[in-house]
Amino acid sequence: MITILKIPYDSSIVESHRRGASGGPDALQKELLGKGLWKDVKIDEGDFANTLETIRKSAKKEYDKNNFVIGVGGDHSISYGLVKAFLEKHPEGGLIVFDAHFDCMDNFYPPTHEDWLRVLIENDKFSKVLLLGARKSHKIEREFAEKNKLAVSRELNLELIKNFIKDLKEIYVSIDIDVLDSRYAPGTGWPEKDGIVPEQLKKILEFLKSTGKIKGMDLVEVSPPKDVNNITNKVAVSLLSVFF
Repeated sequence: MITILKIPYDSSIVESHRRGASGGPDALQKELLGKGLWKDVKIDEGDFANTLETIRKSAKKEYDKNNFVIGVGGDHSISYGLVKAFLEKHPEGGLIVFDAHFDCMDNFYPPTHEDWLRVLIENDKFSKVLLLGARKSHKIEREFAEKNKLAVSRELNLELIKNFIKDLKEIYVSIDIDVLDSRYAPGTGWPEKDGIVPEQLKKILEFLKSTGKIKGMDLVEVSPPKDVNNITNKVAVSLLSVFF
């Protein structure tokens, strides 16, 4: 069974004018109503550490039922709790992140959308990570990636993906919608040009699904207030539909 966790949290985004991803789950559910079992995750706006724990517990509960878990955000910080739950169920699993950014700026806890991946790698001693589509980074992030031998590719390199997953039995996929070129995904807090096109990403997701190794995933950073003619929401729905 597929369980979709709605996580309408975007308060880790300091710049208030860039927020709006908290509306992503409702917008996506309207398009995907009837697909999977939708469950709300309670958000504590005053205590994100508590919210992360709620996210982790909610996801773990579904993994323990052997359900396929999809987290829908919200900003990218929610992925920390979701991935933690995945790794509790699948400790030998690996993580593939599709994102225009490295999300490795600082080591804050609770992590923000800018550093959730760094906290996962550094604090949780997790190294089985492949970052794809990244084209915008700070010197601090590049130095961190080099020091920790983080596998990063701006392109969706199929051979690199195959090599990464060959010894893995379980995979978690995290999709930040800004991995797409801003022409196709303007409705997000940090749209970036020169990205990949939806068809490319969809083909990669279809390949990954065909391996039978994906056990959990999330899609984050869809911001309805910033969207243009609902195109970001539509492309997000198309990507999620691969898993139904």
